[in-house]
Amino acid sequence: MVFRFEPKMPVQAYQTYALARPASTHTRPATCQEVDCEAYRQGWQTFADVTTPIGRRQANYIRLKSGRHFTAVEEAGRVAFTFPAGQRCFAEHRVPIDRPTIYLKRGGDWRATTFAPIRMRDVDWVDDFANHQSHLADLAERG
Repeated sequence: MVFRFEPKMPVQAYQTYALARPASTHTRPATCQEVDCEAYRQGWQTFADVTTPIGRRQANYIRLKSGRHFTAVEEAGRVAFTFPAGQRCFAEHRVPIDRPTIYLKRGGDWRATTFAPIRMRDVDWVDDFANHQSHLADLAERG
């Protein structure tokens, strides 16, 4: 649950400054070795409840299509698949790539956007943000 103070002014009175590094453009797929994956290093277990359709699909995928080595123990409709260390896990790992952070300014706050995000150069964003903070401090001082 997110806790937010109820704003005292209308959404049009606010500006939002943000930094973005979207996973789609600022990361790339990575191997288990690159991210020091614990499952890769130590092995792992996956459980499938074969009394349910999704559990049967999971078990069939592991057995027939995963391409991984494992041992399986089935008991009371539940299969425990044990995967030894040294093989790719099922997680999709990603690592950051060397791309500049995206600096954004938009009108509004969490309730609504009053103008589309403006992409800014880092130095301009910092300057604009500082000027905006200074303006807010002046307004607060005046009361």
